[in-house]
Amino acid sequence: MDKTLSKVKVLIAEDDFLIAEEISRIIKKLGYQLIGVASNGVKAVEMALKQKPDVVLMDIIMPKMDGLDAARQIESACSAAIIILTAHESHDLIEKAGEFGIAAYLTKPPKPEEIERAVYIALARHRDLAESRRLIRELEDHKRQLKELNATKDKFFSIIAHDLRNPVSALFNFSQYLESNISTISNEELPQYISIMKNTANGLFGLLDELLLWANLQSNHYEFKPALLQVAEEANTVVNLLGANAARKKVHMAINIDPETQVFADHNMLHTILRNLVTNAIKFTPSNGSININSSINHHEVFINVEDTGIGIAKENMEKLFRIDQQSSTLGTEGETGTGLGLVLCKEMVERNNGKIWVESNPGQGTCFTFALPKQPQKN
Repeated sequence: MDKTLSKVKVLIAEDDFLIAEEISRIIKKLGYQLIGVASNGVKAVEMALKQKPDVVLMDIIMPKMDGLDAARQIESACSAAIIILTAHESHDLIEKAGEFGIAAYLTKPPKPEEIERAVYIALARHRDLAESRRLIRELEDHKRQLKELNATKDKFFSIIAHDLRNPVSALFNFSQYLESNISTISNEELPQYISIMKNTANGLFGLLDELLLWANLQSNHYEFKPALLQVAEEANTVVNLLGANAARKKVHMAINIDPETQVFADHNMLHTILRNLVTNAIKFTPSNGSININSSINHHEVFINVEDTGIGIAKENMEKLFRIDQQSSTLGTEGETGTGLGLVLCKEMVERNNGKIWVESNPGQGTCFTFALPKQPQKN
């Protein structure tokens, strides 16, 4: 006998005591390892989950649970090769057994040579089935990755064609207007025009910055440098940077973070995450609203919340927020536009730092984005 087959662990599921005893005797004589006998379907599933057999000889009609149902659960949970035991072989049985992933079948009472042949065939078919399932999983993964790559490409071209072209065109047209009318522009009007150009250029610079970071992340060219960072310090930097935007809309911003609170993360990424979340909060919070940046700590993580009193997000749109293949860009309370790229970036960067991000919101009741980052370097 093949030494590999002599190590095969066999479980028998048979409610007829005499047949179970006879099959047990044959299994032992053939040199297989008999790990137990189950007298009903429920017991067979329990024993299989606990003892992890290589092969299960399963009677079709048993108390408490049908043999095919038990076989399906066992094959799914512990990947055992299933051999059906039946008193009456039929075409319908063979077809149904195939649907359940059954590797072989035997008519009762089986002979020693039949059992030996069935075990050999069952193991071979089971290996083939496992390999087929692995290849299918790989194919599905490749399809998913291709879909994401296509969505990324489409998003990139969309941003270049629309979101990037528009501000560049506006800046160019405005500069042309100033050049043509410089002699007629008063000293009172000039600061206003300069401010418009500056705001347009700032928005354009921010978009280019996001596109560059996104491209580097997709191509794995980003130099990831995690370190211990003061969360309150990073939040203050972002609030100071965006303070003018909030003040213009009369939106109050507050930071409630212990100065000693630290996270282990990449500095540029943490800054970009906070900047995007606070920018979004300002964008969707109406005049006289408020934004609070808070934190809390558990044993291993720091939770950072950016909470606003804005217009909220509909449930159907919340599912699209972090997906590159879904259009989730919405106008702000004063018509502010966006690319929908910011939150996708946030998710990628949070996960790159071994964290997670989620959102809670109700239309008209504000939104709270929360992301968790590790307090210390994670041990391998």
